[in-house]
Amino acid sequence: MHIPFPVMQSEHLLFRPFQYTDVASVYQLFSDPETMRFDGGEILKDWREAIDFIQIYSVYYPGIPQIRWAVELREDRRFIGSCGFHSIDYVHKKAEIGGELMKPFRHRGLAEEGMRQLVDFGFATLKLNRLTAKIATLNKAANALMEKSPFTFEGCLKQWERWGDTWVDVNVYRLLRSEWRLKR
Repeated sequence: MHIPFPVMQSEHLLFRPFQYTDVASVYQLFSDPETMRFDGGEILKDWREAIDFIQIYSVYYPGIPQIRWAVELREDRRFIGSCGFHSIDYVHKKAEIGGELMKPFRHRGLAEEGMRQLVDFGFATLKLNRLTAKIATLNKAANALMEKSPFTFEGCLKQWERWGDTWVDVNVYRLLRSEWRLKR
């Protein structure tokens, strides 16, 4: 069953489905080696892969294990990044949270604002009980964001993933529904 893609907004951000007019922006974001260095290391090789990405993430069906939004600035509708949930487990009511911002929009408080909106959607709309963020230990900015957030550091998974020829350590952060209610 297909339902309309959920659109959200916060003070400065609009969260909407990806559109084919986003191809250039999606390619720019996900082909940037610096951005993808902390997101699995795999970069888009051509525009066809950007089109495939948009095709996958432009629809939402209840029960699928992921949902990802295009994020743009409300003031001028510029595409600035992507965020969402993956590994959604509807039985155990948990998911992983993540996102990417284009370079010019980093360190401006937008990631924090976006994370708050995403967390609220996860608990209020998806009715999840647990959100997990897995952040490469070398990603200083994302780890700093998590340390300022209501998430709790749970530990480090040594050599958790292999990105190319490198084994990567990952910090794990969690936020439970009960903690979210207390910190709102």
